[in-house]
Amino acid sequence: FSPAQHHCRRCGKCFCDKCCSKKVPLPRMCFVDPVRQCAECALISQKETEFYDKQLKVLMNGATFFVSLGTSDKSELMVCRLSNNQRYLVLDGDSHYEIEIIQISTVQILTEGFTPGG
Repeated sequence: FSPAQHHCRRCGKCFCDKCCSKKVPLPRMCFVDPVRQCAECALISQKETEFYDKQLKVLMNGATFFVSLGTSDKSELMVCRLSNNQRYLVLDGDSHYEIEIIQISTVQILTEGFTPGG
């Protein structure tokens, strides 16, 4: 007798019931209802959802951001917009990147005309 196996709807790997018990919405992969995801993917999906909920309108149209890549302290001015399949950010500036949302560690919103401390 073996324990029930389930597959994570995000990464596709198999897990036992306990390790794949979270049901999380995954609209960008065309699932209407919340679906089973492993703990790691559930966390990623949750972070993505929070990010998209706050930034979706801006990102669909594209907006200019200061972007720091990796461990670099240097920021580059880039136009960021969401890819058509909504899984990647397309960053266009002096360089061009397509990155998965999970690679974003921090987001700082810049408001035009706003002065620090003001």
